Amino acid sequence: MDKRAQYWFDEKGRYHRVGGPAKITKNGTKMYYIHGRLHRVGAPAYMLADHSRIYYNRGLIHNLHGPAWISNRTGERKYFIYGIEYEEDKFRKIYNFMKKVKENKKKRLKKRFFIKWELKCDQPKKGLFNLRMRKSMEDLEDNLGLVWKEK
Repeated sequence: MDKRAQYWFDEKGRYHRVGGPAKITKNGTKMYYIHGRLHRVGAPAYMLADHSRIYYNRGLIHNLHGPAWISNRTGERKYFIYGIEYEEDKFRKIYNFMKKVKENKKKRLKKRFFIKWELKCDQPKKGLFNLRMRKSMEDLEDNLGLVWKEK
């Protein structure tokens, strides 16, 4: 097997590759770049040859779902949110708070779409429903679990 380093670049000469690492070193370290910044969603953007992992988002060390820096040699784990390091207990508090905010936002969106739809459908023009409105309501029912009642 050939052990040469491999690199991918965008038109401006920055490291860039969609769907794979933009930089693979001779020792097997893989780095995922998007337009010159370390970035990967849902997986580590920097994977060392010893299988240590570092998560990045838009160039900042970041992972909301657990440690952003995991060392396989020492077993050490560090928690970062957008480049700021936190102790594990503080990180858990922030994670739980953000999770609640996200759940509340989903509930508000469901309520807002349902109210908006009811206002549009309360007084249909001359008894005819707009086909586009009916289709969008079916989409809302499928995506948000809403129930539409025809009056």
